[in-house]
Amino acid sequence: MKKVDLLYEGKAKKVYTTEDPDVLIVDYKDDATAFNGLKKGTIVGKGAINNRMTNHIFKLLEAEGVPTHYIEELSDRETAVKKVEIVPLEVIIRNFSAGSFAKKMGMEEGIKFKCPTLEFSYKNDDLGDPFINKYYALSLELATEEEIDAELAYDAAHYDSDITFQAEYREATRSGLAVRKWMQDNGLHAATVNFLTLDICGLPKMPFIECCKIMERGQGYAGEGDVLTAGLVGALLQVYPNTTFTEMFCPDWEQDVILLSHMGESNPKLAQWKPLISDCPFNYNSCGDTTAMYNCLRKGKAVYVNLAPMQDHFTLIVSDVEMLDEGLERGAYRHSTQGWMKPCKPLPQFLKEFSLAGGTHHSALVYDANIEEIKAFGTMMGFEVIEIK
Repeated sequence: MKKVDLLYEGKAKKVYTTEDPDVLIVDYKDDATAFNGLKKGTIVGKGAINNRMTNHIFKLLEAEGVPTHYIEELSDRETAVKKVEIVPLEVIIRNFSAGSFAKKMGMEEGIKFKCPTLEFSYKNDDLGDPFINKYYALSLELATEEEIDAELAYDAAHYDSDITFQAEYREATRSGLAVRKWMQDNGLHAATVNFLTLDICGLPKMPFIECCKIMERGQGYAGEGDVLTAGLVGALLQVYPNTTFTEMFCPDWEQDVILLSHMGESNPKLAQWKPLISDCPFNYNSCGDTTAMYNCLRKGKAVYVNLAPMQDHFTLIVSDVEMLDEGLERGAYRHSTQGWMKPCKPLPQFLKEFSLAGGTHHSALVYDANIEEIKAFGTMMGFEVIEIK
């Protein structure tokens, strides 16, 4: 069997056509790469070792009834294989921290894991082989199975649930515990999550439930990588425990009210009813669907607080508001976190003044607060303070 034409050359091997259209020859190279090909070198004999190891694994699979593309080993470096359409998925198993893993996770090389990490990468050189991973947190002991069981028991005792997909719930809890330990280990008082890059940082699921618990513990949170509002919520929670992250979502012009909502993150202390843990569709990254905690914001007097970054200063926008219970039937809002806010003046005028002041869409809502105290806080911080009244 002879090589005819070079069909493909990658980081580790060359693939050639043969005189048989259904058979290819794989020629393993001595080239070595790191960081997805950014660092390159040569290791003499690497190609031969890769060839032998790969074929040994294929033979083991065949012996267990798993079909492979292996035909026969032709030489130290060359193997004849069947021509197939591949599934563009790379499986990576690690037992020790090294290379790109160690750099990405900010840890030393050579640390033996408590259990192997398992990564699935989409094989696409142009995209840099982006990975999908569910096991980092467990392997680094960021969340053990026992800790997950204990957290689920806590949830069962404190919240309602209609979870269907238990596996997603466990993985979301694993992510939440990893974030909690990260905050504790680094002495952090606020956190945010960038929905679009969650899979890159190694978390298996979006931890919406933990985002709620962060605020319940008196720490700051804001969605979508909003560090500024996370810090604001965290600062207000030090004095006002009934504070939550929120945003103005949709106006009801006829009723002169506006809907406050987000993607399932709010302080459970402010729930109109017992919060509900439920399945949550999530398609913003490769982590897939997750779970979230839903509730309606309770009625009562509150202060709406927004911190707006200007060109050379920050503006703190505050306004007394009233949260209503009208229309908050539990069935209608079962799988959302919402509340109707009535501003201190007609809604069009309120929104006009809010926009002219530079207001942004992420804010804090503070119950049982004195607006004059919040204004004084803004002044002490050196913010421009604007009250809408």
